[in-house]
Amino acid sequence: MNAIATIEPEAIALALPDDLAFDAWKQIGADLFQRQRNTSWLLADWWKHGAGNFRDEPQFALLLEQTAADPKRLSAMAKVAEAFPPHMRAGSLSFEVHREIASVTTPDDRLAMIGRADKERWTERTAHAEVVQYRYTQGSLLPEDDPENREAVEIIRAWNRASKGAREYAYALMPKGFGAINEGEVQ
Repeated sequence: MNAIATIEPEAIALALPDDLAFDAWKQIGADLFQRQRNTSWLLADWWKHGAGNFRDEPQFALLLEQTAADPKRLSAMAKVAEAFPPHMRAGSLSFEVHREIASVTTPDDRLAMIGRADKERWTERTAHAEVVQYRYTQGSLLPEDDPENREAVEIIRAWNRASKGAREYAYALMPKGFGAINEGEVQ
């Protein structure tokens, strides 16, 4: 007779004793966050190297299947690694903060922003808000070429470049729905 083997999934857990002191618990958390930061960078660098050197290898696709790796996610991580070579990475900031700032187009602006983020200890949310503000002042909140939505892109860019007063005035003129704006309705 054939026996049916059951395979138990490997548990992924952190077992901590009930009598663990707060300082020890805090240090464990700090170590885990640092490991997570490092792992994101290591994966990004690993993928960048592999995609650049081994993409045509037959085992490359097999590796993705075996590891359940998401190539889109890894490619996005590799873009962050390209935007921030090792000498430009701030060890006190999360990979996610770097990911937000990576969309800043010029290396000098990226470096200045990462310096501010490091000094001011930005979170991912703060980095996102700062990058949106940067892109707003640059007039580039949307991708450069979007042929299907070109007019919308231009309207949005004009809106974002306008002063607050001009936007308030235009908003007051906007009709309900999608009708044309009648400048004569609001005084």
